Amino acid sequence: YQENPTGSDEAIAGCTNQDGRITALVGLPENGYLATQIPHSIPKYDRYGPWIRLFINARKWVEAHPKPEIRF
Repeated sequence: YQENPTGSDEAIAGCTNQDGRITALVGLPENGYLATQIPHSIPKYDRYGPWIRLFINARKWVEAHPKPEIRF
């Protein structure tokens, strides 16, 4: 696990073409939700970066679509 936290085959995190430009990169939004974790500065992000929206939106959706309680 320490050498391969994503569990991908051969610990691959990205692919490049022959000239070295990135063509695919594994994104892990749960690892970069703070604005200070973003490599560039965007003034509208005070504390949290844009990735946190994934989790906020998911939470809002779950709260707006409650499921009946499961009873055994």
